[in-house]
Formats: sequence, structure tokens, C-alpha cells
Amino acid sequence: MRFFQTTSDRYHKPLEISIYLFNKYWDNTQHVEILGYKVPEFDLPDNFSFTSVGDDGCNPSKWSTDLQRFLLTIEEKHFVHILDDMFVIRPVNVELFNILKEYTKEKDVGEIHVNHANLRNKKCRFLKEIGGMKIFELEQDSPYRAALQPAIWNKEFMFHCLEPGLSPWAFEERHPKNDGWRIISPDNKLYPVRKFGGTRRSNINKIKIIEDENKYILEEDLKELRDRGLL
Repeated sequence: MRFFQTTSDRYHKPLEISIYLFNKYWDNTQHVEILGYKVPEFDLPDNFSFTSVGDDGCNPSKWSTDLQRFLLTIEEKHFVHILDDMFVIRPVNVELFNILKEYTKEKDVGEIHVNHANLRNKKCRFLKEIGGMKIFELEQDSPYRAALQPAIWNKEFMFHCLEPGLSPWAFEERHPKNDGWRIISPDNKLYPVRKFGGTRRSNINKIKIIEDENKYILEEDLKELRDRGLL
């Protein structure tokens, strides 16, 4: 399955940190294709590649238009999508990831969240429990059905959600409802990918640090990032 990470020119600094943490905690052999605009000035690790999808990397509203045009060029029916400021902060549970991946065999499943999706703010129903992970399906009239958290996407559903001229933030506010597509999500306790959205307005230094090690980036990782000149 292909992995895509979307970025813009303003977010190359968090992108570099995201790449480092992805390789530390997810899989440094998994090929990830960065979809952006200008080529980053830093060197990419061997398992990352870069594809330019346009020429206006400072205009967030180009995000949906350029992503849709790129997706027209791929044959795969499913892919993993992550954003440039998604920081993986703990080892990924591959077994749980593969359990959720099985839902790609069901044609009406549009998106499969692989981290917790804050189900307290959504309407959902319990499906099953496997490997200690409780799996839910979002109701057709639930808010925030299409979310840009780390997820496995059905390409048709992504096209269904994409409209020209949307930034990532505007995309999530569309709330597609009653469309027949199913959204699968683990609960907030056990899930494959623990991540932290590490930036606010592209300011990489606004990483929230608290002692709750289940949620936020570890001090040892912050030190390592500083030592490498990434912070």
C-alpha cells in the first residue's frame, strides 16, 4: 500500500521532524511519497521521495485541487495519507494497523482511521473488539466524518470529499453526511498510531510538552531533535 504525505512550502521544517519520527517509530523501510511544491532543501532518507504537484506552495487553498489532480494518476484503490505536521510519538502497533487494514476489503468503507479520532465528539456505533482494540463505525450523520488524521483512504471516497479550492482545514469542515460511505475508527484507548499534531501556524517551537507520556512527544525525542538541529 502506498503512503502519501502532503506538505506545502511553509511547512518544510515540521516535515523534516515528521520524517525523522516516522522512521524512528513507524518503519524506516516503508516508502513514503511526499506530495508538495518546492523540493525541500534538506536531504530525504532513502525511504522517502518527493513529487511536486504544483507551483503555488504558499496558497493553502490549492491543496485539494492539486491533490485531486495527482490522485488521477495513480491506479491504487487505497492508500495511507498523513499530513506534514503529524509526528509519530510512539512505536506503531503494526498488528493493530493490519487488523484495521482488513476493512479495505469492504467496498463501501471510505476511510479507516489508524489513530484515535476523538469519538466523544462523534456519533458512532460499536462494531467489534479485536486484539484488545475496540472498533467503531461513524454514523452517517456524524460530524467530522472525513478527517485528515493518519488514515487509510479509499480513493473514490477521497474524490467524493475533495472539491477544488479547499485548504486542509476547509476540507475537514465539509462534514460529508448520509453518503453511504462507511468510516471506521478505533476507540481512544488502544489504536495503532500515536501521533501529535506538533505545530500551530507553522511555528515548530510551539510543541506542547507535558508529563503525560501517552499523548505528547517525549523529552528524549525533543533532546534528540535539538541535537540534530531540527528544533
